Amino acid sequence: MTPKLIVVILAISAIPVCAPAQDASPPVAAARKVVGIINSDPAKIAIYCDIDKLGEQIEDANEKNDKKRPMR
Repeated sequence: MTPKLIVVILAISAIPVCAPAQDASPPVAAARKVVGIINSDPAKIAIYCDIDKLGEQIEDANEKNDKKRPMR
């Protein structure tokens, strides 16, 4: 065998060993980043709370089969 072929075989066999070393939870890191951004600004906190309240109103309207727009 040639030295190049041996290097290629070793490199391919090392890939599964290196793969688990990567972070397996990028959604958790992204969620932490979003929470950090929201917590850094009081206006963003208020907007987030308003969006949450609106979502609850939409869910309530869907449960009641109410077709009117939610009132604030």
